[in-house]
Amino acid sequence: MMTHGKYQTERDLTDAEMATLRQSIVEHKGILQPIAYDEHGNILDGHHRKIILDELGIKEYPRIVHAGLTEEQKLNFARDANRARRHLSADELRVEAAKRLIKTPELSDRSIAKRIGASHTYVSKMRRAMEEDGELSTVYTSLGEDGKTRLRPIYAPTARQFRAAMKPGVAELMNEGEVVSPRKALARLRLAEKEERQRIKEKITSDDVILRVDDVRTQLLWIEPESVDLLLCDMPYDLGSVYLAGEVSKLASRVLRQGAACLVMTGLHHLQETLIELSKHLSYHWMHAILTPGAAPRATMLTKKIANKYKPILWFQKGPLRSEDLFNDVFTSPPWTPADKELHPHGQSVEVFRELVKRHSLPGQTVLDCFNGGGTTAEACIREGRKYIGVDIEPEHIETTKQRVTRLFEEDDI
Repeated sequence: MMTHGKYQTERDLTDAEMATLRQSIVEHKGILQPIAYDEHGNILDGHHRKIILDELGIKEYPRIVHAGLTEEQKLNFARDANRARRHLSADELRVEAAKRLIKTPELSDRSIAKRIGASHTYVSKMRRAMEEDGELSTVYTSLGEDGKTRLRPIYAPTARQFRAAMKPGVAELMNEGEVVSPRKALARLRLAEKEERQRIKEKITSDDVILRVDDVRTQLLWIEPESVDLLLCDMPYDLGSVYLAGEVSKLASRVLRQGAACLVMTGLHHLQETLIELSKHLSYHWMHAILTPGAAPRATMLTKKIANKYKPILWFQKGPLRSEDLFNDVFTSPPWTPADKELHPHGQSVEVFRELVKRHSLPGQTVLDCFNGGGTTAEACIREGRKYIGVDIEPEHIETTKQRVTRLFEEDDI
């Protein structure tokens, strides 16, 4: 185990780095850089070189003594000497820059950059980011390497800072004194809102579940305009059914509230045609990917020489996005089980649909599935406290879902 004095400010060299240093000392029959001491014999710089010299039995080597330094000056010398030679990783450089800025914010960016082996623009950008986030107080003067003090440029608030400051509640939180950055205040408010939404649990009753035999081509005129908060469905994947995506788009544009999402699980063969149809009345926003690692490639995919391991869920919007939460666009489906297909030959994972429901709607809101199938979306909504409207052209599928819903309401944990 390596042991170092109090002036060893950096991490130990790795085994590979020590081996390289040892090889250099052996080849040159000694060290090229003198080992620095204070007047009391403490090593300021050269701890690893001294360890290897001792192991090799080399007694004579270059030394230099720095006398009369204060403790702070000795530590600064040790840091600077190490920085001049050692290549830092990106994470180490970031940490070291932050330490220097917090400890000596009055130093110029060029002075700090010289000490850590970075560019002054890197330090400048980091200083501004830390000031924006409230991690560093703004200083208005700069002490240069020549010992002169100069005025530091004052930057106007960034566009992101300005937008954050205009959000409701940000100014009030900043006035409390705990948070000095608009962006940090906004992040704290959003986190509190998200935690509150997750805490709320709406109790759904059978009266909140509507199941009807109908056809999306009729446009389901019995559903009130702008009364649905999320349309989530898994529509047929064959080319002959692609035109139904246009019917879904038209229906969603009528029944969805402003800012609501339309999520459509679809196949990959006719993705282009499906996108065109869905774009007729809605705006494309993004695409979720449902990873299906345990699924075997279907015969249709073999013709394209693709071992398909994901399903796309197309995300369209009616108007601007309501939520300001950050969305993850990838989900992993649990391994396929016979129970998934028990109620419908194309049944999907309830867990995946629960995640989609949670991320795109709030407790107590209404979700529509116009391709109800075996009721996967229905179960997801009931378990997550959402009202549900399920529509399917096949009467037996609606009957199957009614039985599924009845069993769910008999459980104690929903």
